[in-house]
Amino acid sequence: LTWSPQPPSEETSFKAMKAALSKGANFWNGGEFYGPPTHNSLHLLNSYFTKYPEDADKVVLCIKGGLKPGEMALDGGEANVRRSIDECLRVLDGKKTLDIFECARVDPETPVEITVKAIAACIKEGKVK
Repeated sequence: LTWSPQPPSEETSFKAMKAALSKGANFWNGGEFYGPPTHNSLHLLNSYFTKYPEDADKVVLCIKGGLKPGEMALDGGEANVRRSIDECLRVLDGKKTLDIFECARVDPETPVEITVKAIAACIKEGKVK
């Protein structure tokens, strides 16, 4: 809903999201890079859960991240994974937690164990469920 040159209005998006949830589609996937940094899917989710806070606990939210900020370039290093998770949480502004976080792609320059260890640390810290 946010990754196109002319995304639908929030009102139209909210209708689609509400309809999906009412039909049992409660596994929602978004991304730090689905749309421009100033209005990606996390911003839309923040707005939706601001308007419909009662829906936050009904949704299992899976967010993709782990790219370099503003680029479609992989960075599975610990610092960037933590930055990505923190940025996602900042944009959601407490309206919804990250139930699942995943790096969009495996970074061939970083051993996957480092990436997974960084995500595991964020789980232990309560940043990701």
